[in-house]
Amino acid sequence: MQARAESPPTKRFHDLDALRACAMLLGVLLHATFHTIPWRYFDRPVLPGGPNVWALPYFHGVQLIHGLRMPVFFLLSGFFCALLWQRRGLRGLLKNRVLRIALPLLICIPTIRNLEYIINRLTWGGNPTTAQWFNSVVLRDLSNLWFLWQLLLLSGLFLLAARLGLRFRHRLWWLLLPLTWLPAFHMDQEFLVFGPETSVAVLVDIEVLAFYACFYFFGVFFYQRACEVRRWWMVAILPGVTLVYPLAIPLLFVRAVLRDTGDQLAGSLLETLFAWLMCFGLMGLFRAIAARERPWVRLLADAAFWIYLTHELLMQVLARHIRALVPNPHLFYIALVLVVSGLLLIAWTREVRYTWFGTLLNGVRERPGADSGAAGPAPPVPAYAGTGLSPERGSGGGN
Repeated sequence: MQARAESPPTKRFHDLDALRACAMLLGVLLHATFHTIPWRYFDRPVLPGGPNVWALPYFHGVQLIHGLRMPVFFLLSGFFCALLWQRRGLRGLLKNRVLRIALPLLICIPTIRNLEYIINRLTWGGNPTTAQWFNSVVLRDLSNLWFLWQLLLLSGLFLLAARLGLRFRHRLWWLLLPLTWLPAFHMDQEFLVFGPETSVAVLVDIEVLAFYACFYFFGVFFYQRACEVRRWWMVAILPGVTLVYPLAIPLLFVRAVLRDTGDQLAGSLLETLFAWLMCFGLMGLFRAIAARERPWVRLLADAAFWIYLTHELLMQVLARHIRALVPNPHLFYIALVLVVSGLLLIAWTREVRYTWFGTLLNGVRERPGADSGAAGPAPPVPAYAGTGLSPERGSGGGN
């Protein structure tokens, strides 16, 4: 790592923008797995040669994605939150967080989340009361919207700290790396899943929020110190995948089955080490492969938030029909991912991007070929939705 050279105000972080999109879209692969194989496969060891050997690629795919995806996401969210702070000041940042995080959350709970709940009820039966609906949909299970709620809470903490004068530049912030294992150690693993727990309720598990706060505020510190990850850091991916992960998986089984404190300590240390290695490794990798602007990457980066918000609902609607046409589980998985992602990408590019909701999620964008007047509109400034991501770096300091 090295200090980041000063750059023009309009510099776009193409590599981090692409990595953000990748972290979001990995959620589609993750959730498609749960439509492909039963949940019980995550409640006990899946051993080579056993009756569930066909599920091994999906099992390990879920573990690897779950272990790195949200730590990367929250680190980048903190990084670009600091960028927006520098560029727009505290008042501008507050307005951005309300528009890009709070409003999408308030809109999606009675629409997307509610439709998911209705489909589940139609599938499993039952006629809930209004109180049961409110408790399930609003308070107890935000489903895929949980990250917006926690990001909103962390943004509020950041705004409070910045308002009190904290500048996140002291070298002691490097201690967040080893300290991350403390909340990881205290997490209760409900399922046999490698990596941090997911807290989907409005009343969040404090250890889960603290875990993601370490990555979020390290991202803030990383930007404030003008640091950057160099390309050679991509080598960190290799020990993470080939050494740390294979050592952690057996401990995960022991931790889940025997509740052994010693193995829980070692397992949480390995999970934390894996998350940090993958954060720095992927930042180095994407700097090597995605430092230049590519139109198709820009398209996916714009559409990623929309796809993530709506993909689970569409999967619930289409999974049964696709399974009837494609009974093979491997082909079903591929078909489900391609059909859902393709339909949502088409909907984004042709319709949603140019509506008020597309503007809310990702800033103003004129439809190609639209009559924009003689002078033409000013170039759009993407706000990067609930992720806290903005590709532009301002030259002025924050409030």
